[in-house]
Amino acid sequence: MITIQNNQRQRRILILDSAFGLEESNDFLRGMFDAVFIFTSSVDEAKAILNVINPVTSYKCCYKPFLLSRDLKGLMDDYDELVDAYTYDIDDAETLDTVDDIIRHIESIGLQADDSRVLSGNLFFIRLYRYLISRRIYNLTPKLDNLASMGYSIPIFELFYRQGAYSLNEYIIFNQSLLEKRYIRPVRFINKIYLCPQCLHSHLLYIESCPQCHSSDIKSEEVIHHFRCANISPEHTYNFGGQLRCPKCHHLLRHIGVDYDRPSVVYTCYNCEANFVQPSMTAVCTTCDNRVEVSGLTPYDVTAFEITPEGCKAIVSPNIGFTVYTDFYDNYMEFDRFLARLRLLSHLKGAGGTDADIEIVKIWVLDEQEETCPLSPDFIALLCKRFPTHKVSSAHHMVYIRNSIYESDKESHLTGHELTDRLDAVLDKAATGIKAGERLCYAVSRYTDDIEEFTNSLHFTSPFPDKTFAFRQDEEGNAPAVVAETEDTPQTMIDASAEEVSLPPAGSAPSETTQEKKETQIPQEPEEEKKPRDKKKSILIVSAILAVLLLLFIWLYLPPRQESEMLLPTSGEEEEWATFQNQQPLLDEPMQEEASTKEEPENIYPEEKAETPHASDVEITLKGMYYVVVGSYESKENALKQLQTESDKPYSYAYRLYKYGTYYVISPYSSANRAQCEEFVRAEGLSGRAWVTEGKKRKEDL
Repeated sequence: MITIQNNQRQRRILILDSAFGLEESNDFLRGMFDAVFIFTSSVDEAKAILNVINPVTSYKCCYKPFLLSRDLKGLMDDYDELVDAYTYDIDDAETLDTVDDIIRHIESIGLQADDSRVLSGNLFFIRLYRYLISRRIYNLTPKLDNLASMGYSIPIFELFYRQGAYSLNEYIIFNQSLLEKRYIRPVRFINKIYLCPQCLHSHLLYIESCPQCHSSDIKSEEVIHHFRCANISPEHTYNFGGQLRCPKCHHLLRHIGVDYDRPSVVYTCYNCEANFVQPSMTAVCTTCDNRVEVSGLTPYDVTAFEITPEGCKAIVSPNIGFTVYTDFYDNYMEFDRFLARLRLLSHLKGAGGTDADIEIVKIWVLDEQEETCPLSPDFIALLCKRFPTHKVSSAHHMVYIRNSIYESDKESHLTGHELTDRLDAVLDKAATGIKAGERLCYAVSRYTDDIEEFTNSLHFTSPFPDKTFAFRQDEEGNAPAVVAETEDTPQTMIDASAEEVSLPPAGSAPSETTQEKKETQIPQEPEEEKKPRDKKKSILIVSAILAVLLLLFIWLYLPPRQESEMLLPTSGEEEEWATFQNQQPLLDEPMQEEASTKEEPENIYPEEKAETPHASDVEITLKGMYYVVVGSYESKENALKQLQTESDKPYSYAYRLYKYGTYYVISPYSSANRAQCEEFVRAEGLSGRAWVTEGKKRKEDL
């Protein structure tokens, strides 16, 4: 039976006693009823109906009051969270008040029924939190539950999890986003638990195993220490015919504390016969059969929390602002899980389970004081949207994008630069959204062999980013266009009028931004008048490009000028400049010798260990000089400690400490010729550990 009846207060009640395809039916539209009454005495029947027709996931019954037969009160388990009242009569005074109170509250907070269907876990959470607010449920406390996937659960959340409405990963990320936006706040700490890093379930078995062969076939026994001869060995070595006799001196042991004692316990593996004091502890997930060291488990804090007034307002709003976490960005990962995934991939690579090289792109924004700025949710959302096939995470004022490069890609002659090429285009356009004086930066890090060192390095920004994008105004502004600046190329300001001169890559279409800008800046002309002008413009473009390429070739590849041709300092700076020149192990002199004798020098690099500079011997990097950098530090003390460590090695370079902007850098080599610095890096095998950069200060500014 299914019908619609009016109660005494003219509320229309949909009454049904069996499962019904309400969502697909055209006979019962959403606006035809105000509440639902499930009139059945069968618990199984009522649960089957609520699985399909409920106030959370149902399209037509969204947020509407739900009534059940009083015969089912106390029998519905977690389904009780979806029931507003148990009654026999829809005109019962208590039932009438309950229905009216819910409907009036929904109207007072401006909560609108959702037209969209639940297509993702994130959208489900929005619907569920709105339902809780519609019922004035603001405090949520997880309860210990042996059947819950995480050991602790909020009943209504666990009910829908068992129905497959969301994943645990989505649950943790969504709640974390609410905490960061202060839409919910923790009110009481309950417990810290550890979860399987693969499926995030808490049902784990802890197994002691042998550190060598990882077998759990081990046995512990006490160790006996014989005082007389100082022999220490497992107890079974003392057992002779039921007596304790020392295997070393053969004396009988009678009294513990007088003849011997038991100082510790030793383990013996029956698989490989190894002896050890401390077994390794492994956790086995009973859900996904994943095996992981206990140290690799994912920690999770279980807390009771409440929805804040700001959260109620934002969640109820139709323009909900969770742009990062709810608009189908399933490639976003919470940072702890992002690190756990990196560790898992490193283990797989080490065990031969994958041939993928791990690469992480770090993106951040610097202000005029060279400090990192908080990143807006819209910017993180942009990266999630533009890189849907890559995992994205954010923390410490940075966004992280994971890239995997497979051997098959290398065999297909893919360069591995596809990600950064796309990132350049995205950040170029995103530079219109930062403030004046700020810069967008990114750097690429590749995992080698130490995963802990690699993950620790993700917390820090690089003093020399791979590329920087300066602030620019949008297409309607009159300011210069964006600037792309790399470590190798000084920042170049491009006038807005030069937009029409930029050439797209071969075979690619002009960008949408460029096309729109041309449409707004260039008046329409007849095609006959455009052709001569376009031809003349093309000639100017080609000439300008050739001139720029010629200047770059002269600057990068012509030999350095002789010392007599270099710009000399003023009289007040001669002594300091001479000291700086004498301290640099330049290659100019060996190259001059090669030109005169036509013989290659045996070794152009320093071989002898140099004395460690004093703490006060900090030099300034000069414009026009290039430096091989092996480390950069914000603290001078840390830089000096690392300098001492490098200098104490058996074979050490002539390391020197320089001031580079606000950083301190350690350099083993410098030259006025960049090519010589790059050759030093290649010849000394420092690729991947050192980089080359140009100094900042000009000699005339010192």
